[in-house]
Amino acid sequence: MSDVCLQCRYYAKDPAHTFCDKHCARNAANNAPSLIEIPSDHVMYLNAASAFHEGWNGTPPPIRTIDLVTWTQESRNEFEAYRDQIESRGNFIAMGKYAGNERKRFRGAERACTIGENGNVTMCYNGDCKPYLDLKRRTGYHGTRLAIHAVSHLNKAAKYAINKVPSNVTEREMPLLQQPPHRYDSVIYARPRPSSHFNTDESVVYTSRAMRPAYLIIY
Repeated sequence: MSDVCLQCRYYAKDPAHTFCDKHCARNAANNAPSLIEIPSDHVMYLNAASAFHEGWNGTPPPIRTIDLVTWTQESRNEFEAYRDQIESRGNFIAMGKYAGNERKRFRGAERACTIGENGNVTMCYNGDCKPYLDLKRRTGYHGTRLAIHAVSHLNKAAKYAINKVPSNVTEREMPLLQQPPHRYDSVIYARPRPSSHFNTDESVVYTSRAMRPAYLIIY
């Protein structure tokens, strides 16, 4: 199993970080948003593939490619500041969780191009291509939106990207909710009733600061 840094392709990656050192992290940020194809024998590929397989109800389809999504420094700073803000209120690390109760979740997006296929990591800049729009909005440019949904199970859409989401959550079904309840940062629609609009677990956040794409998975 390989652990080489995906930026320099020479040194081993830092076990606690995406790249080997700050220099490679800075170079990746300078070229962001972009995609880096991950070799199938790489530790990051295996981690993403494991999350994909665990999140699929039933027999999962074979994965074709997995790409790492890079973030601009501004985008990373904004996300980490939001995560640290949640952590300061919730003390999730002391509970044995990730800082800010960060979770990996999936979000579906239909392609209008061949991104992720045959080594193609070039963004198409097609306004009809949903992966491009999601990558643009959440890695370099931030649009506004009432609510952003991500799921723990994979069967809800045809193409998925793994996203990192910090969340201080509540668990009650409130279909008309337009913002999280007081003192909460997100909501989870879990264990739905037969009449529920949600047929699987959904994490819902209400600010673009709360979600960043980590991997693009094509299958």
